[in-house]
Amino acid sequence: MKKTVWLLAVLTLMVTIIPLQTMPALLPVDYSIGGEVRRWGSKYSYLILPMVTLLITLLWQFLVAHFERRVVGDDKEAQGAAANAKVLVSVGLVMNLFFCLLQAGLLWSAAWTAEHFGTAGGAQAGASIAQTAQKAMCVLTSVMLILLGNILPKTRKNRNVGVRLPYSRYNDITWQKSNRFGGTAMVIAGLLGMASALLAPSAELALGLFTVFLLLAVIATTWYSRKVYLEESAEK
Repeated sequence: MKKTVWLLAVLTLMVTIIPLQTMPALLPVDYSIGGEVRRWGSKYSYLILPMVTLLITLLWQFLVAHFERRVVGDDKEAQGAAANAKVLVSVGLVMNLFFCLLQAGLLWSAAWTAEHFGTAGGAQAGASIAQTAQKAMCVLTSVMLILLGNILPKTRKNRNVGVRLPYSRYNDITWQKSNRFGGTAMVIAGLLGMASALLAPSAELALGLFTVFLLLAVIATTWYSRKVYLEESAEK
């Protein structure tokens, strides 16, 4: 699984480097929310996301190694470290798959827009494609939230991964309840975000609704974590 995470990181770089060889020097690098090109830039600016993906994967590798080093014996701490290492591997897989698909979509949209820009109806068609790409990005991000939401409840109390609020880290009960609730909130936000991307008449509305759903999930999780903390601390 860890090799697959690195493979996806390298693949994100390769699906960028290979097409860039035949693309024009200038590509659209900034779009309005309506899908219109606002700025053109060097095609090599599309290397930023793959490089960031590699850096994130390197950080991910250090975190996984950190938990794996703590898997000594069969006590509670070792079991928790082993569980968190497995969670991080799953998270890395989901994140890098997301980055790879996102980069492929961004490059395709930029290449099509650059090829047809200036032709009859090209700008309008390009805006429509950019709108579709933005909706697709919303769907892709929603799927990622759903997957991560299912992974989140499997974490054990730690400082690096999960719902890491002062309230949630009070004890094992506050951690488990907070992460279970947070995972459910992420799944609901992902499902609603996907529905808005598929049903909303514009990318602006879809992205706006997705942002609202995500903020509500964060607020609700924080509120619930504090509620559980107050209940637990009152008992002591």
